[in-house]
Amino acid sequence: MSILARIFQHFKTEENGSPDPTKAVLLVDFGSPESKEEYKVFLDRILSTPDLLSPFPPVRWWKKRQILAKRLDAGWQRYLSNGGSPLKRATGALARGLSAALHGTQVGCAYIYGEPQIPDAVAKMAKSGIRELTVLPLHPHSSLLTRTAARDALARVPFGLGIQIDVVMPYGEHPFFVTWWKQLVKQAIYANKMTAPHLLFVAPSVPKRFAARRDNKFAGEVEASCRTIALTLGLEWSLAFSSPTQRNAKWMGPTPEATLDALAKKNVSEALILPIAFMVENIVTSTIWGSGLDLSRWPSMKIARVRLADGRGPCEAQEELDGLLYALVQSAQNG
Repeated sequence: MSILARIFQHFKTEENGSPDPTKAVLLVDFGSPESKEEYKVFLDRILSTPDLLSPFPPVRWWKKRQILAKRLDAGWQRYLSNGGSPLKRATGALARGLSAALHGTQVGCAYIYGEPQIPDAVAKMAKSGIRELTVLPLHPHSSLLTRTAARDALARVPFGLGIQIDVVMPYGEHPFFVTWWKQLVKQAIYANKMTAPHLLFVAPSVPKRFAARRDNKFAGEVEASCRTIALTLGLEWSLAFSSPTQRNAKWMGPTPEATLDALAKKNVSEALILPIAFMVENIVTSTIWGSGLDLSRWPSMKIARVRLADGRGPCEAQEELDGLLYALVQSAQNG
């Protein structure tokens, strides 16, 4: 029995073997805009995150206005130059495939900063008769910008909908998550004709002040994931942080460029980049790999990147990803 068939077994009723129409899954991701107006709203929502720009609301409001005024047009053009983001296409494909494997069990998508918003998606599901909802964030690690923001969005779901919501906990060290990445790395090594590359894990950067908050566990959880994955593969590794807007030392580092410079000085001949904080391709992964890195800077080093699902067809390590989804859904449903 395939892993997705086993998920179906979990959802069907004992009486007639059909999916339980009162159960559903909601995949939650960052979001991506599809027009310049959506991009403005998207940025506004991100920059409104408490403490991201400033702990003081008036200062945060002023800084947000400055950023939107200075960077909106350039940011949108950079977004277009990278071909937009495949995130919604990839997330939608993941949901459709899971729904089909579950013989029609409802699997929806909602976004923290994009559309549809999480409260709207949950309300729509409740109106369709869903009474038990498993929310699966496509972010394996805790982060104030992702999981905390998603939790806050769920807190805005109207009362009285009669729906029970279970949220999948962070899974950056889950055995199925480690197995999925292990297979992704092995396939990338084979495809790029590498032998024993240095693993360069890359995660999104945020301001150091924001990262230093006691409730921000992101960096520690990401580092634990990297260490566990590298240990299972027996390969050397480094962790870097990157962002399209990263400008100075006030942001978390080191950057991928600085890390690759250090590896080149050590005569490392192969490096494999892993976008560790994501489950599908998006504008951040394309920026890190596309316009963000000039590979001619390291001519003596063979550099490649692990690619995630982009919604254009079956992704790498599909069976391992199916197993991860199965395990996560099961754990949430079983409490």
